[in-house]
Amino acid sequence: MLFWLSNHDESKDEDLLEVLAKSQLESLQIQFDEIIVVDNARLQFIVKTIEKIKLISGNNYQFVYPSTGLNYNARYNENFGSKMPLEFFAYGVLPLRYKKEDSTVFHLACRENFSEESLVQLISLAKNFDKLQATKKITITFPNYNSHNHEDIVNKVKMYFDDQDFTKQISIEGQDIDFRNI
Repeated sequence: MLFWLSNHDESKDEDLLEVLAKSQLESLQIQFDEIIVVDNARLQFIVKTIEKIKLISGNNYQFVYPSTGLNYNARYNENFGSKMPLEFFAYGVLPLRYKKEDSTVFHLACRENFSEESLVQLISLAKNFDKLQATKKITITFPNYNSHNHEDIVNKVKMYFDDQDFTKQISIEGQDIDFRNI
């Protein structure tokens, strides 16, 4: 895991991965399965998301763990918990859950900007997380979401899904908070 961070205001949302994608590392002969690069943009996304969830939930939230080939032992295969897996630093979506007014809320925070395609993918992903035990509400957030500009697209996408009881649980929201202000 490589953290590449800067304290300069102009680099707050800088996405270093676009620059690094042009690099050729084969000549270095590094013996790793993967290298996770955490830059300002990625850390900003994670911190903003967690800080918002802390405020909403009164600091009572959990990370939701997807079922992957890395979940080796079924006996210890928890669906959610208080520890953020290191792999989440590489994801563009952060899955969390919290209690609000005696119901469980499943929260998917998306790092990429709102689009019809990304909303379809996230609603499908939310449907696959059906192991969350009594989820009553699903919140999906995007950094640039604006209900006035995007509500028609949200309604259109929700109509793509046959299970209207499921889509009624979904609300789409915007994101904000700065990790430098903690």
